[in-house]
Amino acid sequence: MGTWCLTHHKTNRHMKTCLTNKIMNKKTFYAVAIAVALLSGYSAYNSHSKSELSDVMLANVEALADGPESSDKEYPMYINKTDKNSYKEFKTEIKADSTGAQITIQYSRTCTTYNTFCKHTGKEGNICYGSLNGLVTDCGMWSLN
Repeated sequence: MGTWCLTHHKTNRHMKTCLTNKIMNKKTFYAVAIAVALLSGYSAYNSHSKSELSDVMLANVEALADGPESSDKEYPMYINKTDKNSYKEFKTEIKADSTGAQITIQYSRTCTTYNTFCKHTGKEGNICYGSLNGLVTDCGMWSLN
């Protein structure tokens, strides 16, 4: 029991009122604490569950919405942007020589992929030309390792 209530209130009626107020204050405190915790949890969950489209995805969605004939369209406030990615390819051939022994021949080449797409800038005067968008891969000649 609350010792403050016992020492400061001499009558039962005042002591009951004091204890009831203390209990209600504790309940109110816990109720507010639980409500804040729930609200914080919901806010954190909600902020992480929203999906925002990147500029590339947004441009692709808009291009797909326009249909296949959109390749000659112009998109204001976008620019054509090209990402370049280079990588090596390897291949191995196994052949038999004149004696029947197996010979392993290894080749490699470098390939470069260019991905051109519309990137949103939000600037007046910028134009993305849909006909320039697409994926192009260029690989060099195979060479012996």
